[in-house]
Amino acid sequence: NIGAVNGTSASNTISFVGQGRNNTILSASSQYNTVLYFNSTSYISFIGMTIQSSNYQYSNIVYMNASNNCAVSYSNIEMTPGQYTNNVNIYASSHCTLDHDYISGGEYAVTINGYNGTASSPVGNTTLTNNRITEFLYNAVVSYSADMYSGANNYYGHNVIDSPYNGSAYTGFSSNNESNATYDGNIVVARMYNAFEIDYPNF
Repeated sequence: NIGAVNGTSASNTISFVGQGRNNTILSASSQYNTVLYFNSTSYISFIGMTIQSSNYQYSNIVYMNASNNCAVSYSNIEMTPGQYTNNVNIYASSHCTLDHDYISGGEYAVTINGYNGTASSPVGNTTLTNNRITEFLYNAVVSYSADMYSGANNYYGHNVIDSPYNGSAYTGFSSNNESNATYDGNIVVARMYNAFEIDYPNF
């Protein structure tokens, strides 16, 4: 659980840099646990490691809660296929990034829940780029925004979605109530009910 850290800023960030995906491993081994929990924190990054959980349900591997400018990059985020988890849950957070990650297993690979935004302090600007998402049970990337200020300006670029668990899944990208979202150069190579689903754009 990483809470608020005094003194962090755009010019004073904190990075945890692993020795590579196969050499540095963060893991949890009990039901309902979150492996990496960003809890109302800012400007913290994890780079070059594996973050994993196995055989346990109803948990998050990475949970970004009310956090800003946090990132996981060049890492593996892994759950045993078929488990009922959110591999990554980004909740009421802004300017958070997943980049060059390999995200596998779980029920929902990436869930972005936009809440608590206001006109003066909108929530959004999430960035998902250059990730491979695979072996998920139902949905690869789901974004839901509670209102027009809570899911603005998200960017999804050059991600690859393939090989869902059991050979098929429900959606590749599911966009619900997002405002001004950009989807650029993504590839969905999988048997899906909907490769791309958009409900109430620019809500």
